[in-house]
Amino acid sequence: MKDKPIIIRDSREKKGKGWWFEVESGGWHSGTEVVGLKVGDCSIKGLEDVVAIDRKASVVELYSEVGGRNVKNFYKKVKSLAELSYGAFLFEFSLDDVLAGSSFSTNTPTRVVSHLTTINVKYGVPTIFAGNSTNAALICEMILKKAWDLYGKTQAES
Repeated sequence: MKDKPIIIRDSREKKGKGWWFEVESGGWHSGTEVVGLKVGDCSIKGLEDVVAIDRKASVVELYSEVGGRNVKNFYKKVKSLAELSYGAFLFEFSLDDVLAGSSFSTNTPTRVVSHLTTINVKYGVPTIFAGNSTNAALICEMILKKAWDLYGKTQAES
């Protein structure tokens, strides 16, 4: 019998923030561990160089990362995600939330959407709007399961 994968949550995620995946009877994974990741906030143990999901909890966080002095660091992260077989940004908010702007930033919605378009088209890194944290956690788990099905099972069988 093959071992079930372990979902990794990045150690830099603040306590009480982010997602924690519990073991379910008959489930495809064996729970969550906290480990430092090079890129992203979630991955699968042993597939850290294959798949990573970078979570954004709020519009304020997104606006802050693509604005001003943070933009170079943000694009370093984008390039790292692009090097993986599958790296993505997963937003716990909607595109409508982005278009509404942020009172905490001088960035405009048009500028932020322009960055997101560049991420998708130039770097091939998806930006997924889940609408809320619950939907985002579900999408993250589905992405990780698909990555395990595509890339992990062959490694586990080797």
